[in-house]
Amino acid sequence: MADPPSAPPTSPLRERIAEADARASVRRHSEHLEQLAANLRALGLDESVVDQQVIGVFQEYERELERYLERARDRSPADRR
Repeated sequence: MADPPSAPPTSPLRERIAEADARASVRRHSEHLEQLAANLRALGLDESVVDQQVIGVFQEYERELERYLERARDRSPADRR
């Protein structure tokens, strides 16, 4: 008896939708970082403090993205060949 597939089959359409979703998510995060910088400036914070805060938030986003990609690779059927 054949093993059941571990992941649903992918299609070019599904991959394009996933890529579009990922791009939209990155765009939203970028917009949020820009808004954070604007809000911090509006509070009168020095530009070096604004930079430090935005970089800190970006680095946390980067760590979360790396963890997600690692989990996605672990789930990838291509890695199980």
